[in-house]
Amino acid sequence: MSDQASDLFGSVPPAPLQQPKPAQLHRDWFGYAQYRESANDPWRFVVTGFDDTHTGQDGFCSVLLADGERNRVPIDAHDRILIRGRRYGRDQWVH
Repeated sequence: MSDQASDLFGSVPPAPLQQPKPAQLHRDWFGYAQYRESANDPWRFVVTGFDDTHTGQDGFCSVLLADGERNRVPIDAHDRILIRGRRYGRDQWVH
């Protein structure tokens, strides 16, 4: 009986441990850099600066590109940035 148990368990090599893939915390989204704090957080654009307009006015801001450069994009009076024809609210970008 002990020989059978040895054959059953001794001849099967242990399965290799699977390392979890690290969470992707930054990405290139159509040329724009996006970041998130953890794998469960939403992706956010990075606003690096603003023009001289005041809060509550339409203006422009700079958004970080994936190559490290910056792109000037419109920002409206409700703090929504316009990227690729779509507006993204304050919860979708960080400064």
